[in-house]
Amino acid sequence: MATYGTGPVPPRGGVDPGRLWAGGIAASLVAGGVAAVGYLFVRGVLDIPMLSARPSGRVVEPSLLSYAALAVLAGILATGLAYVLVLTTPRPHVYFGWIIGLATAAAMLVPLSLDQSLASQLATATVNLAVGITIGVLVSTAVGASRRRVPPVYDPLA
Repeated sequence: MATYGTGPVPPRGGVDPGRLWAGGIAASLVAGGVAAVGYLFVRGVLDIPMLSARPSGRVVEPSLLSYAALAVLAGILATGLAYVLVLTTPRPHVYFGWIIGLATAAAMLVPLSLDQSLASQLATATVNLAVGITIGVLVSTAVGASRRRVPPVYDPLA
């Protein structure tokens, strides 16, 4: 432990990358599960087609596997974003919340902007909302749980 002036300086707080990434991967898998369950409910129970738009503008129905895999990928990307924010920004939870909130809003607006049935638009937007909330809450929780605790500084005069 380094010393500064008359007393020791505690090690700088930070994040345990192993715990953060383990939590982020777990969050990603849960998000994939939420996407799969949402897809199965919308398609299997409600019999409403899910929507996806190709860059060409063509509207297609994604497969269960591709929809879940995209949710897992989004969770992994969110974990990377959270890690970078923790290392580089003040109050990373605030910035992370805003970025995830905006990304979730965009994921909800895309199906609502497609020329398809209202039921398909709302069902897809709702599943996207559930996936976005899952990623935001669980990755944020992983960041909090991976924070290194800085021990209090001993002050013999206190």
